[in-house]
Amino acid sequence: MPSAFQPLFRRAVIVGTGLMGASFGLALRRRGLAERVIGLARRPETLRSALEIGAVDETAADIRSALPGADLVIVATPVSAIVPILREIAGLAEPNCLVSDMGSVKAPIVRSAEQFLPPHLHFVGGHPMCGSEESGPLAAKTNLYENAVWVITPTERTHPDALTRMIDLVRAVGAKPLLLSPEEHDEAVAAASHLPHIVACALALAVGKAAAEHPTVADLCAGGYRDTTRIAAGNSEMWRDILIANAPNILKQIEAASEFLGRFRDAVSSNDAEAVSRLLKEAAEARRACFSG
Repeated sequence: MPSAFQPLFRRAVIVGTGLMGASFGLALRRRGLAERVIGLARRPETLRSALEIGAVDETAADIRSALPGADLVIVATPVSAIVPILREIAGLAEPNCLVSDMGSVKAPIVRSAEQFLPPHLHFVGGHPMCGSEESGPLAAKTNLYENAVWVITPTERTHPDALTRMIDLVRAVGAKPLLLSPEEHDEAVAAASHLPHIVACALALAVGKAAAEHPTVADLCAGGYRDTTRIAAGNSEMWRDILIANAPNILKQIEAASEFLGRFRDAVSSNDAEAVSRLLKEAAEARRACFSG
């Protein structure tokens, strides 16, 4: 891997300088991975904050003015905005520019991009498995990507050199690259990330309804409720896009979760202590297994 003190890119453009994009900019600048980092965002206040915290060297008014000379473009926007932005980039970016995204859904983005991006632009889909329930550049962290799994989703059309450059970049910001097909990613992340968010939101709604009926409920919400619903406070626009874009895979996981809720309901309603105990033990073992590696 190239030295963290040797720039990998001359001009890196980050489209979307919220939590993820600004954290990426901080990592690039603190590790000296790009000579210049340029930021774009919809809201002027987002760009101002990104500049103030040192996530970017400068900001640009639009993609057209940002792209000249760029050899890296990272799109860190909500999922629904990624393909339209890639379409705009397609006619403006210079040859051999490495283009990637941070979308939490990969198949529709990668397959669409491969239909219209010209061969001289090297697109490699990506998804860093990290984040926060907070949003915006003021929540950005220089070390957000350190030791995080960063999924890279090459296809048969991915340029080998672009894939190598993407792997080097991921490692250079401290993350761990994991190569999956776009379809494999979407199926796996529906269980590992998207279902937990839905369950956290459903739990927050159920407890919120109970609290509206019995105010004492809110007084009793402590660490368990706080921990299990933390991610329900995440950006609703971002999560709306994710859940719609990966709906087929997510629906399968909702069915699986509903099955286990049904098993708990049946065990409790029948006063079957043995079944309740078995489910609790199986849940604890399943959780340990996910983190044992």
